[in-house]
Amino acid sequence: MLLQGNCIADRHCESCSFREECVVQQIYYHKLKIVPDFVQGKESLGYLYECSDTRTRFEESDELRFQMLLFGNVIVHFPVILQAMYRLGMFGLGRENAVFRLVQIENQRGEKILQQDNVYLNHLKPDMLSDYVKKRYFQLPTPTEMRFVTPLAQKHEGRFLTSFQEDVLVDSIYRRIYLLNCMEGNQMERWCPFRGSLQIKNQTVQETKIPRYSGTQDKIIYLSGIEGQLQIKVKEEFLPYLLAGELIHIGKNTSMGFGKYVLREIGNKG
Repeated sequence: MLLQGNCIADRHCESCSFREECVVQQIYYHKLKIVPDFVQGKESLGYLYECSDTRTRFEESDELRFQMLLFGNVIVHFPVILQAMYRLGMFGLGRENAVFRLVQIENQRGEKILQQDNVYLNHLKPDMLSDYVKKRYFQLPTPTEMRFVTPLAQKHEGRFLTSFQEDVLVDSIYRRIYLLNCMEGNQMERWCPFRGSLQIKNQTVQETKIPRYSGTQDKIIYLSGIEGQLQIKVKEEFLPYLLAGELIHIGKNTSMGFGKYVLREIGNKG
């Protein structure tokens, strides 16, 4: 829908002469203002979806709720994204092209961005990651449990993890924050200085596969990862990064919701 509404060429993005200025490319593969030497391919850093609804069939009048997070300057493209979602609703989803309409959109504070077909862009206010960290630090100064609620797909030494490893998690969290800063042009230490800052005392882990329909391949493909709970001890200097990771996700396939974890204290259900 983004391409249908914005592409003035032939939709062959790799060879398109308008690629540098294309709004679709700026949404999907937002440029890094600082490009690290290890970034070789495309990375979808500017957005991610969160959806806990695993239904694969919907009836008339059913509702689907999801969250979409936009990072950095990608927020300025929200009107284009909203227009594409309207178009998608008219075109329809799934094999039977089930039409839908957008009912409501809220920001993180519960303010209405869309209600009854009225759009309130003044409620499209960006939140700072640092504010989220401060809020969570006040709520959770000493987290002792880390639970992955969506699969973590993370490679180490060329292989995907089958269990959680302390320094691999630390590196993954730091790398995600580092790349988001690169997207904004903020200078940051390239190498993670926090190895040894996270201790896993105990863990339960299970491998899982998530089905995903691929429009390009016209078939269901499976994305793999691991989920589970970890009893942890974290050093004070790494805690802000660990808290930030709750919001921004880590590992691969984050744009599709992978790598989300929540922290809590044992005995605290908050």
